[in-house]
Amino acid sequence: GIEFKGEINGVVPYPDDWYEITPFQIALGQGIGITPIQLISAFNVIPNDGKYVKPTFLEVKEISERQVISEPTAKIVKEWLSYTVTEGTARKAYKEGLRIGGKTGTAQKAESGIGYIEGSYYSLFVGFYPVVDPIYTAVVVIDNPKEEFYGGEVAAPVLTNIFYRYSKEKESSAFDNQKVFYQDIMPDLIGYPITEAHNILLNLGIKEKNLIITGNGNTVVSQSVPPYKYLSDQEVIQLHTID
Repeated sequence: GIEFKGEINGVVPYPDDWYEITPFQIALGQGIGITPIQLISAFNVIPNDGKYVKPTFLEVKEISERQVISEPTAKIVKEWLSYTVTEGTARKAYKEGLRIGGKTGTAQKAESGIGYIEGSYYSLFVGFYPVVDPIYTAVVVIDNPKEEFYGGEVAAPVLTNIFYRYSKEKESSAFDNQKVFYQDIMPDLIGYPITEAHNILLNLGIKEKNLIITGNGNTVVSQSVPPYKYLSDQEVIQLHTID
């Protein structure tokens, strides 16, 4: 568990208590009840060569880890998961040149005394990047998605885009150590000189008439559009400055 109070215990049935249908339910993301941090902690065993790392929200000097499955077994499963995006249930998330591994899940919500709730889902994708010598493990959970609801269609593209932007930023940094901005994503401009922030938005295609600058300072302290929000063609953005 984590260091803070309020974490609930996960519900994962022991194999001795499984029904014949249980393996199929778990493969879909049903039949269990765990938090995202519990999910990612368990999943991380695979890209981490079978070692479990205790989750933490605090900076620690020593990382607590222990071997919970054999390294050969972890490597086999890691190879299987590497095909999820190219040939499996997350094909909609495929990006040329980006190799990630992961597992999709589509969990129908349940309510005590009622059972499963029709049309109510958690859609998720938990993955690692890169496939060879993984550095990051992450999970995306979409609560009650609209229209499409399968994890491979809803959550997987989100996580793939996160890893993709990270890979491009690292690639660019290797050449000129400059921050990368993306055409349809609102950058985090807090702390930027207003002139530089203004030029960044113009280069992203934001029209001059849609930029509103308030305050009499030289430094951006707030922005009306949150960082990393997708931008529309007619997005109006207000930047507030102070000295």
